[in-house]
Amino acid sequence: EVKKDSFYFSHILDCINNILNYTKNISEQGFLSNQMIKDVVVRNFIILFTIKDILPNLKINIQDIVNDNKDL
Repeated sequence: EVKKDSFYFSHILDCINNILNYTKNISEQGFLSNQMIKDVVVRNFIILFTIKDILPNLKINIQDIVNDNKDL
């Protein structure tokens, strides 16, 4: 069980890092006008929320993680 949770947690961190990297140094207008960036960011959010559904006992606040890592 711990190994499986670790696997999912690794994917959670990957998705969060992807979202942060894809949206780094881009304005809201730049984001909204770039379909490719919107697609990959939405895809990563879908993965995050799917993992949360798979692991109902996982207590994760995505906004807290993003705030903690926004300077990366």
